[in-house]
Amino acid sequence: MKKIYFLICLLFFGVSGFASHVAGGELTMRHLTGNQYELTLRFFRDKSGISLPPNMQGGIYQKTPNNLKLNIPLPLISSSDIVYDNSDCLPTGEALLDIQVGIYRATATLTPAAYNNANGYYAYYSECCRNPGVVNFENTSQTEAEFYMEFPSLALYPGYDSPKFNKDPVTFLLQGKQYSSNYLVSQVDGHPLFYEIIKPISYDLGLNPTGLPTNPLMFVQGYSEEVNYMNSLPSDAPSMINFNNGNIAFTPLILGQYLIAFRVSHLDPITGVKIGEIRREFQLEVFPNTESPPVASDDQNSTTRIEYEFFAEEDREVRFTIKDDPKDSIIVRTEAVSGVNSPFNFGAIFGTGGGLPGT
Repeated sequence: MKKIYFLICLLFFGVSGFASHVAGGELTMRHLTGNQYELTLRFFRDKSGISLPPNMQGGIYQKTPNNLKLNIPLPLISSSDIVYDNSDCLPTGEALLDIQVGIYRATATLTPAAYNNANGYYAYYSECCRNPGVVNFENTSQTEAEFYMEFPSLALYPGYDSPKFNKDPVTFLLQGKQYSSNYLVSQVDGHPLFYEIIKPISYDLGLNPTGLPTNPLMFVQGYSEEVNYMNSLPSDAPSMINFNNGNIAFTPLILGQYLIAFRVSHLDPITGVKIGEIRREFQLEVFPNTESPPVASDDQNSTTRIEYEFFAEEDREVRFTIKDDPKDSIIVRTEAVSGVNSPFNFGAIFGTGGGLPGT
């Protein structure tokens, strides 16, 4: 009989800038009633920089030809701080980025007759400047942050609502720690969405007088879409995002401040054609990891790695306990370690949380 060995490895994961003052933001659109629509800009400000501006300047543009349809200043409505709790796995002994969220909002009348171009429209606002010290993109302190979203012809899609993010970004990560995150994007009509990690944008009218305001920032040498934003290489693979549900998995390996951006495309439920999009940009920092790994124990082990011996075609039950302090989420990974690629099934029950099948 072939002997098959496997080990159980324990990894732990959490969910996830500095000063000119812009640390990111996002722009969304909501239908109110009739021809009334609401534009909302959520602006992330590093509190070590200058104060929130009293309003944001921008408006709505037709995509083809690219021209301004309506100037809509967005006044500051309210502000609050991002509040972290223990479930966010705060790094100890570190000065966390202190982020204030400013809400800018205004209402506009958009009629189907005036907004009937089949190529659609975009809303665009900007604010200078991004924070210095970002390691993965060039000259961030000299570029404006751009807040951009697209929506379709209101003759074709009356009462349009854009998707929206329902979870604030976590602006810190721990070096070498495996993360799994989701920003809980929703769309009122339940239409399909498509998720991507993209470059942040910065619009220079002098360089691109007729194009859309979507010029990407330039990567610092050594970074790319393949290496990705945080040089994150879990299992020797780049950072990954699930295009269908927005789940992101990555392991930050290099300390420093990083800029990252996401795009969520809104798809027509019948044709699958893109009809709109929203973007989120934010800055985060990777701190040294001083946490202790979770510990597993059975009748003979107390370690982060437990190894058992099995025979092929053998059914066997083993029991072990996993503890972590501070309380964190835990990944249990099984691996064949004898060089035999025979598959095996693995099932687990964690605490009172119920069953978690795996292979």
